[in-house]
Amino acid sequence: MKIFEIVTQIGSGGAERLVVDLCNELAKDNEVTLISIYSFNEKSIYLKEIHQNINIISLRRNNKHLLNLLAPMFSLYHLIKTEKPDIVHTHLSAIEHTMLSWLTIRRIKFVQTIHSDAFKESEGGLHLIIRKLAFYYRLVVPVTISEASRLSFTKLYKRDSVLIRNGRPSYDFGNDVSGVKKELNSFKSTKDTYILINVARINEVKNQLPLANAVKQLNLESHNVELVIIGAENDKQIASELKQIEHTHILGLKSNPRDYAKCGDAFVLTSVYEGMPITLIECFSVGTIPLCTPVGGIVNMIKDGENGLLADGTSMEDIKNLLKRFMSLSNGEKIRMKEASLNSFPSYSIEYCGKQYNRLFYQLANKIKDRINV
Repeated sequence: MKIFEIVTQIGSGGAERLVVDLCNELAKDNEVTLISIYSFNEKSIYLKEIHQNINIISLRRNNKHLLNLLAPMFSLYHLIKTEKPDIVHTHLSAIEHTMLSWLTIRRIKFVQTIHSDAFKESEGGLHLIIRKLAFYYRLVVPVTISEASRLSFTKLYKRDSVLIRNGRPSYDFGNDVSGVKKELNSFKSTKDTYILINVARINEVKNQLPLANAVKQLNLESHNVELVIIGAENDKQIASELKQIEHTHILGLKSNPRDYAKCGDAFVLTSVYEGMPITLIECFSVGTIPLCTPVGGIVNMIKDGENGLLADGTSMEDIKNLLKRFMSLSNGEKIRMKEASLNSFPSYSIEYCGKQYNRLFYQLANKIKDRINV
């Protein structure tokens, strides 16, 4: 089967992480082309992980002019019309750029994955109008990634969706993490200092300022806690403020975030909204205890007190109480929670995720063939 995977750009976010992993998984049994609408940049850290059998195409260099906004739509139409893939699978705003294709081409099936809350991802305005057109008239098949994402999609578009949870490859426990351990140990003031790992781009949605302030408050109350943030500095103002807060360490983008999660005492994600975080799946894959806010698909992934802990909300006080709950756990409780975290991973493996997408794509492609043969 011939599959086009189209994404806005190969950046460093969770959606892009899934796209690259999914391409590699689908390429085991299919002919896969990965198309990035924007050109690659310093944040395209996943490029080197793309399997050599996958064809990679980048359409444009910038988005400053109207012509550059419209050109990809016609470029994609020409490419799809010429290459005739069986499936065109889009992500993020790629659904808008392929509008001309899914409006006019009937012998190809189009699929869009909703990577977050449907209301948030639609952005409103013209974006929402285009998506309503695609989904209401069943021109594009929607895939959601969690129960929460699916509910938001149904509420917004009055249509059901296919639920396929995100996935990641298994972690190689043979990795040499001695360098990571040494780096994290350098942040400790005592041997009993807790190291919390936050893997997320720095911006308002990820809610790192309340997290950092909660850690600062805990240290003022004689708790030894250090926060390590791994991710791109998308919001320079927030990053600047974080750098002024004691006990917070910003390491920037890393190609091995799971090594840090494995070596830390806990993984912490305090977002104000989420889809199904790839970083939480990575946390499961290394058996680290996740400490999270109760938003989006996170509530479908974590059973509070079993495979992780959930805060009551997203405020600094909620986060502080969450961290105190974690620190009050006995060693036995932490060991059991780590085991439960690791046991949660198989349901979120890329192998399982890829099988579900493969099954959906073959079902859709066969429907098209049956319709053509009638």
